[in-house]
Amino acid sequence: GGHGQYGHVFIDMAPSEGDFEFDETIFGGSVPRQYIPAVEKGIREALGEGILAGFPVVNIKVTLTDGSYHAVDSSEMAFK
Repeated sequence: GGHGQYGHVFIDMAPSEGDFEFDETIFGGSVPRQYIPAVEKGIREALGEGILAGFPVVNIKVTLTDGSYHAVDSSEMAFK
């Protein structure tokens, strides 16, 4: 078969004074740097569409704390 899609992340969420804040505390390359912007973009898109009834989620800080990747099956799309 072809390549799969693998992107695994752990995030913490907390209230924020601003509309949206993103931070990362990745240690040891558990998520390669080139995938971090895709993680942020995916979170922004998900929060913009909202979890309940399509209302956006605002005033939140999201911190990428950990994750994992696969040398063959990981991509920006998988992490988004």
